[in-house]
Amino acid sequence: MRIKSKFYKVYFSVIAVFLILLAAFLIYLRGWLVDYEAAQPETMVNSVIENYIKSDDFYKIGEMAPLTVSDYESKEVINKTISQAIKDKKITLASTASRIDGCDVAYTVKADDKKIITIYFKKTAESSSLLAKYEIISVAFDESFYKSVTVTMPKGCEIKINGVALNEKDVKTTQLPEIPEKYKSKNLSGGCYATIEKMLSTDVEIQATQDGKTLPVTKKDEQYSVASNIDEKLKKELSEFAKEASKTYSAYMQSDSSMAAIRKYFATDTEFYENIRTSEVNFVLDHEGYGFEDVKVHSIQKFSDKLYSCHVTLTQVLKRGGTKYRDYYNKNVFIYVDGDDMVVINLQSTEEKQ
Repeated sequence: MRIKSKFYKVYFSVIAVFLILLAAFLIYLRGWLVDYEAAQPETMVNSVIENYIKSDDFYKIGEMAPLTVSDYESKEVINKTISQAIKDKKITLASTASRIDGCDVAYTVKADDKKIITIYFKKTAESSSLLAKYEIISVAFDESFYKSVTVTMPKGCEIKINGVALNEKDVKTTQLPEIPEKYKSKNLSGGCYATIEKMLSTDVEIQATQDGKTLPVTKKDEQYSVASNIDEKLKKELSEFAKEASKTYSAYMQSDSSMAAIRKYFATDTEFYENIRTSEVNFVLDHEGYGFEDVKVHSIQKFSDKLYSCHVTLTQVLKRGGTKYRDYYNKNVFIYVDGDDMVVINLQSTEEKQ
């Protein structure tokens, strides 16, 4: 009886230990499977949809993975962009062959048929060839959402875009056109500009200061111009002079003005003036009358105590019979100021939008 009793004790002890180990293994396996499933791309994308896209706080995804958007974009715009994109639409996801460096798998999220974001994954360090786990390395809006904003500014000013200080690496120097030696000065310097990519909105807040003074900012389409801190009287005089010089130049190029009129505004000892004087106007449209529309000065910049520029746009209207033909003028007008005298020393075409 003792032998039999010992046998059953050992037998049931072994079974008990086995059951305990089995239970522990199953608990561990269940936890591992949960973790494994949670680390799979499709599961993670669904989590992003539920926890970030549908939560009206998509900006918070930046705590989980880098969000491919400008450092100057605001939290409010990011959230609003997602909210508007998915409103009353069916959200779906699908794998995509699109890849970035270091990416192993990518998924695109759509609202109806419109692509919203792409989420990029890479395998984690502990992944094996058979049982791979993933982590998000980047989240990017579809390219159709991205816009660019350009800010022109005087040198030495401090700029904030949506409250974020403009990084020096984003600032480039504007090249001045040819300036004759006579009109140069020791403190002559070019302006600056910054083109900000990966913005979701072109309506941004620009704050500009220089030497403790606030500088005025104007906006035209995706272009922001920070004006130099210039005396208001001088600013008005420069603006009017640039407008009249631009209209005179435009009229001359259509044979509606004369060199005598050009000499009232343009310095006669410059290469630019010589080019005007010797140019042949080959593409003049026959017309009976002309006029100007939308004549505007968008910004005034100071490059020295005597050299300034005004960005002028205008529409020249040529009248022929009952038809009107339009020509567009879009230039920086460089003006040299000497006491009460002003002369244009050069014009510079600009790619800024009309």
